[in-house]
Amino acid sequence: PATEAKMKRVEPGAPERSYLYLKLMGTQAAAGGSGARMPIQQDPLSEKELDLFKRWISEGAAQN
Repeated sequence: PATEAKMKRVEPGAPERSYLYLKLMGTQAAAGGSGARMPIQQDPLSEKELDLFKRWISEGAAQN
């Protein structure tokens, strides 16, 4: 599990239960997480970039 929240960093098939995705969206606090939206000290990701992460997780988060 992630150290900031009691959930996996990436839950294959479930972006809504993936701490990485919640941090990218800036909604980690609602899931018991903390800290700032990722990427830190940069502009938030675009909708297109967020959609790519969401699709990657939804499709199983392949490691290749």
